[in-house]
Amino acid sequence: MESYKHKYAKQILRSWLLNDFLRIELEYNFCLDGKFYFTPDLVCFSKDGICAIYEVVHRHELDAKKLSRMQFYFFISDTNIKIFEIQAEWIMRQIEKPKELQCIEFTTEYELF
Repeated sequence: MESYKHKYAKQILRSWLLNDFLRIELEYNFCLDGKFYFTPDLVCFSKDGICAIYEVVHRHELDAKKLSRMQFYFFISDTNIKIFEIQAEWIMRQIEKPKELQCIEFTTEYELF
């Protein structure tokens, strides 16, 4: 069950990011070959497609299973995007839109050896 804090923090973050992206979807489902993989909190789109994912965390940080599913999905799709984890508590403490977000950044970039 989603907490009110988590739900409201996602909506606030979305409002902060609206001018930076062409479109932002909440709870967008990712599937591959008809199989469900993951649902991030916010998915940001540019004219070229998906460019960033934001996970708003309240009680639990982004776990390794979900992060690895995200990275695998974008590896298979041959797409590099940024994945951000941001604390709901931090969002809720802001009085206005911050100049910079305080978050952890993950990547889907990879190198072949």
